[in-house]
Amino acid sequence: MRNSKKLVTGLLAGLAFFASPAHALLAGDPIGTPADSPLLHVDANVASSPWAGVGSIVIGNQTFTGALISPRHVLTAAHVVSGAQVGNVTFNLNANGNLSNQFAASAIYVNPGYQGFIPADDGLVHDDLAIIELSQSVGGDIPVYSLFSQSLPGATPLTFVGYGASGDGVSGITGGSSSTVKRTGQNAADLLLPDDDGSDQAEVFLFDFDGNTLATNVMGEGTLGNGIETTFGVGD
Repeated sequence: MRNSKKLVTGLLAGLAFFASPAHALLAGDPIGTPADSPLLHVDANVASSPWAGVGSIVIGNQTFTGALISPRHVLTAAHVVSGAQVGNVTFNLNANGNLSNQFAASAIYVNPGYQGFIPADDGLVHDDLAIIELSQSVGGDIPVYSLFSQSLPGATPLTFVGYGASGDGVSGITGGSSSTVKRTGQNAADLLLPDDDGSDQAEVFLFDFDGNTLATNVMGEGTLGNGIETTFGVGD
């Protein structure tokens, strides 16, 4: 993270907050304090994990991330599934071991405001949300996540959970993706930006990837710590 100061965007849509699914979660500095690595961010594939309802989305040979918002609906990014054939989309859960539950998609609903992965006038991508309907409901022991419908205070810690390639803030991405390996980390919503359609709601949040000290901070109130702070990697 000594060399990482790029800004990354997430999404606030309507009244619901959700981070754009990460295709990679990066660890901190491998020689920082405390030392960090992608292995330390891996979440166990067990039913007791609070993130057991976050699964991998496989489309062809690509792996993405989605979270259950009902026993039959998965929230993900529009750019992940826009244009995809329903028959080519599979949602995998690892709640009871690797690929313990696999579900075919039966329908895809893309946010009607999504205009493609092209920046708007403010240089940001808006409305990048979609819902996958599954061919059957998941079991009752799998967590389902409620959408956050309140205002998001600045500097709020956010937990990111994602499948895919990983690495660290010094070397970048160093390992490939896997539909059975999910990683977790946190960051903070440092800056909120308004809806591009003119409502008074915040729709985009910005954050930076901080290192060990305040000297690495670009915006916001500073780092969450080398062993906690993460960011999305290139590719999603």
